[in-house]
Amino acid sequence: MRRAVLPVLVGAGLAAFVPAAPAPADQPDVTHVDRTLAYRCAFPGGERPVDLRVVVDVPRAAVVGTPVRPGAPAATVSIAQPALADLTGIGAVSIGAVVRLDTTITQGTSVATATWSGAWPEPVPIPADDSALALDVPLETPAPIVTGTAGDVEIGAAGLSAVLTGYTADGAVTEPPAVELSCALAPDQATSLATIAVSDVEEPTPGATAPPGAVVVGPKATGAPAAPGAKVVEIPEDCEEIDPPKPANSRYCAYVTGYANVAKLDAAVLQPAGIVNIGPTNFSPATCDPPTPPILCQQANLLPNLHGEPVLPEVGSSFLPFGFVPTTAKMQLTQIGLGFADIRLHPRDPTFSNATVSGAFVARIYDAEVDGVPLDLGPNCRTATPIEVKVFGKPPKYLLTGGGPLSGTVTIPPFTGCGVTEDLDPLITGMVSGPDNFVKLTQGSICTINGNHFGCPPEVPTPQT
Repeated sequence: MRRAVLPVLVGAGLAAFVPAAPAPADQPDVTHVDRTLAYRCAFPGGERPVDLRVVVDVPRAAVVGTPVRPGAPAATVSIAQPALADLTGIGAVSIGAVVRLDTTITQGTSVATATWSGAWPEPVPIPADDSALALDVPLETPAPIVTGTAGDVEIGAAGLSAVLTGYTADGAVTEPPAVELSCALAPDQATSLATIAVSDVEEPTPGATAPPGAVVVGPKATGAPAAPGAKVVEIPEDCEEIDPPKPANSRYCAYVTGYANVAKLDAAVLQPAGIVNIGPTNFSPATCDPPTPPILCQQANLLPNLHGEPVLPEVGSSFLPFGFVPTTAKMQLTQIGLGFADIRLHPRDPTFSNATVSGAFVARIYDAEVDGVPLDLGPNCRTATPIEVKVFGKPPKYLLTGGGPLSGTVTIPPFTGCGVTEDLDPLITGMVSGPDNFVKLTQGSICTINGNHFGCPPEVPTPQT
């Protein structure tokens, strides 16, 4: 039986909610983008046109290895008849929206993807006449872009998705509660948003690394350049579709890495990045139980996958037990049962926003050496009971599409089955087991397994400390 995993994504955060601002005065160091793009979106009643206006400031120039960040974008989604009939047909007189714009970041033959997302959950009235409904949606500040070589970097618009939540005249959520859209760019239009001129640096900074969550493009990628807005489909073989707790359309995967402290050894263990598959519900007030507008809710089933097994990559670590004995060992975590993610997001008051993920793992220890001498733990040295884990995130620092940190503390249970020629359970338990072991996980941005495939391959995040 394949099982879900704990350390992964939950939640979606929002920036300050304001409508698209007018164009600022000319600024020589930025390109002010104000573009309207035409999309074709799959509504319940068929494919319909939707226009998306994007307003964002993008730096004109950067240098190799230095993060460059576009400003916070704003989007206006315009929906005309007959598409609005799909909303009024379920009793909606107003709607809120969660919007996700996929973008391509292209430099030469290197192509990366980034997602700009945001929401306007407060109900906006649907026009009573035949005019279009315009939803102003502020998007979160995009991840910084870091390049590995000189040359122009082009930001292009790509796929669009949205969840439109309907509200009745008395303020209740409609049934069904939402219309989920997957949109493709209409043909025969320019999709480039901005170009950043990247120049060489005279003296590279030794040991410089991209900040967590950065979109990295550079000379290592191979293949022909992707046209702006083209789909970039590269999905790791461990990414698989899994079902969400309630019916929904989207399926994702992401890399997760992080650190876990072993309190007794005064040491930290690095969990190498592994694939986690995600089956999320729709992100709307109706997902709450009971529905609690204006709070948006989402739940997710989570599944690790490494060569068909519900495990994370093995960990290799070195310790100094008792302060002086050099010891090495390997460890691997196996998920037991289903992990569960629960996200609550208030559009205006962040104190009511939270994300909680819980699950259970068995830890197996093997290939141990003490002062260079093998210590035969046998094949079944593992925790006697599962490690019950609960970690927490705080939107907007933790984002559904962009990733972020989750943290908490765990108790490591006693070990059993350790040793071949002698009982080593007391030794391992004495060195490792106990309470108050701090865990901090970092999840990268998601790859859309189904639908438009944007964000693929998923980024490998840098673990936060």
